[in-house]
Amino acid sequence: MSDDGAVLFAGESAATLLDRDPDALLGTDFGDLLAPDSAAVLRDVQAAATRGGRGGQPTDTRYRLAVPDGEGGPDRWFAARSQYIAIENDLRGTLLLFHDITATVRTEQEHRRDAQYLNHLARYNAMGDMAMAIAHEVSQPIAAAHNFLAGVRGLMATGADPTWGLDNATRQLDRAALILKSLREYVVRLEESRQSADLNDLVTDCAYFVNLRAQQHEVTLHWDHTPDPLPVHCEKVLIGQVVMNLAFNAIEEMARWPEDQRTVTIGTRLRDGWAEVAVRDRGQGLPGPHRDRIFDGAFTSKGNGHGIGLALSHRIITRHGGEIEAGANPPRGATFRFRLPPATEGHPMTHTLNEIPRANPRTTAFAHLLETVAERRQEFENLRHIPRDAIAEFKKAGLYRAAAPRRFGGEPLPPAEFLHLVERISEVDGSAGWVASFGSALTYLAALPLDTQAELYANGPDVVFAGGLFPLQPAESTPGGHRVSGHWKFASGCKGADILGVGIKTGDDRTGRPRTALLRPDQVEIVENWNVLGMRGTGSHDLAVHGVDVPHEWTFLRGGEPTVDEPLYRYPSVPYAAQVLAVVGLGVARAALDQVITEGGRAGYTGGPVAADRATYRIAVGQAEARLRSVRAFFYEATEEVWETVVRGDAPSAHQASLLRLASAHLAKVSFEVVRSTYQPAGIRAIADGSPMQRYLRDASVVPLHAFLQEGMYDGAGAVLMGANPFPGYL
Repeated sequence: MSDDGAVLFAGESAATLLDRDPDALLGTDFGDLLAPDSAAVLRDVQAAATRGGRGGQPTDTRYRLAVPDGEGGPDRWFAARSQYIAIENDLRGTLLLFHDITATVRTEQEHRRDAQYLNHLARYNAMGDMAMAIAHEVSQPIAAAHNFLAGVRGLMATGADPTWGLDNATRQLDRAALILKSLREYVVRLEESRQSADLNDLVTDCAYFVNLRAQQHEVTLHWDHTPDPLPVHCEKVLIGQVVMNLAFNAIEEMARWPEDQRTVTIGTRLRDGWAEVAVRDRGQGLPGPHRDRIFDGAFTSKGNGHGIGLALSHRIITRHGGEIEAGANPPRGATFRFRLPPATEGHPMTHTLNEIPRANPRTTAFAHLLETVAERRQEFENLRHIPRDAIAEFKKAGLYRAAAPRRFGGEPLPPAEFLHLVERISEVDGSAGWVASFGSALTYLAALPLDTQAELYANGPDVVFAGGLFPLQPAESTPGGHRVSGHWKFASGCKGADILGVGIKTGDDRTGRPRTALLRPDQVEIVENWNVLGMRGTGSHDLAVHGVDVPHEWTFLRGGEPTVDEPLYRYPSVPYAAQVLAVVGLGVARAALDQVITEGGRAGYTGGPVAADRATYRIAVGQAEARLRSVRAFFYEATEEVWETVVRGDAPSAHQASLLRLASAHLAKVSFEVVRSTYQPAGIRAIADGSPMQRYLRDASVVPLHAFLQEGMYDGAGAVLMGANPFPGYL
């Protein structure tokens, strides 16, 4: 292709793939053959390739072909490698080599839809099971209370003392309240994401509901828990659903047998280092021909069953990296067992400073993302933004569903887990970490009306939100909304966004909080003026909007009351926004310090002793390590403290929210100071253009300059500590 995108040459295979005649392709603008989003990616890639010239590195991307008007049909995708070439004066331009990956993309899309359906169905089944158990159990005390109260009416008519009847009615209603409280506590757990747990405790949490089902069928339960701790990392409600599904199946099987034979045993143990749960019955067992199909969604041995429970159980366990199997329970009956990897093997209970976080269910996708960022970070810097095909890798790793509501298919992570992910990405590239951090921005969108959120997430939870909040621009009121015009600064990640937000001032806001209006990317002009030294790959360009009418329901107050009642949206949103940015500086500082430690063993140019043999070098490294670990510990300690408060159902205090702001500002400041302190010991090599120390210094210097992280945050924190009012907007 020429510099303006015109096709200069097309091979037969390319023409066949594009359903075009080779001669007809000549002179065609190749971008016209692509869907609009892919055409934009092509322009970015081609511009980068042209700037790189003959010595530039090849770029791998994905493109989606445009579907001709009126033809419809499924999308077609291809993967391409592009590079600028110059063969003397005969041929100059961008060489594009591509192949069809439509089947691969469809498989990926189906897998994502499948995973969303799995989550929805598992929770639906869980609530259905609980509703059945509760309906049966709670009807008994309510009926008893009704009878006692009827008796009281008769006693009062005769003048007798009704105290006995009232006391009994009260006890029955208390029993019903206890049952409903247990259901409420279980429902709260439906909102939890993956977290560390003891599998013994998880099974115990299910015992109440399993006992209810057993009592209904007059089945005796034997609980056989190991005294050993069984630390795992899992999504509790899904694993609990598996436990209850296996237990309920066993109970229903035993209900068909004589009462003196109705026993089910549920046990836990540590087996080969893995945590195991086994459910054993004394029923008819599993017929040999069925064993290979037992976890097939179409299989059921029940006359009125549909088999989906075991299929769901199998997929839940395998998604957690575990195993599930069925076998005989001699001399008669069946055993269903599942095993989960321990938290110490790939799913740690706690995180160390340099590890890749394992809390993310897409560990493989996350590892691939880190590789992609490492390979393309120079490209990001040259482009001055992260292109959409790279953002797609962020989506696969789950970064943009990590703050989307569960009710809309999201998989919200506890703040500490998401911060670990951003920290790790930032170790590889600060700009990529900065853009990834805005995966948390969907917490703001929880203040939108539920109908708006349903529309926003209609195509899935992996929504990329970016925007420029300041300077706030006055918006003209219109019937049902606002007419938005203006110019906004620093819209990091805007070129890869699915939805953009801008800050507006309206006459009806009395809270003092800025209002954000949401717009489609095609309603916003991106003013490409991000010409900076640090964080160049963030694409923090300006935004301009010209007279766009935005319905009121597509606006929200920053930090406003959420309409979604899930734990993550009760975590202080403005302090969280500061945290996700501050942790970028931490990742960059970690990378810089590791670089200096590595360089310490290399010989210098003068032939003198290596740096690691000099006391001054070792002192500088030791001091930097101590400072970085200390500020990191404060940062995550404050995070965990506030999250524990939220999960308990309590509202975080102003003091706790202020600690988050203080820890964030201090982390940004110290991280930059650590990078700066390592630059001089790094020696003369640090001044070279290709030295990573150059990028670390430039990127780390940007973080404490953000409005959320400047020195003034110490003033706000001090005010809260001393019982004074902090400056407006601090909390």
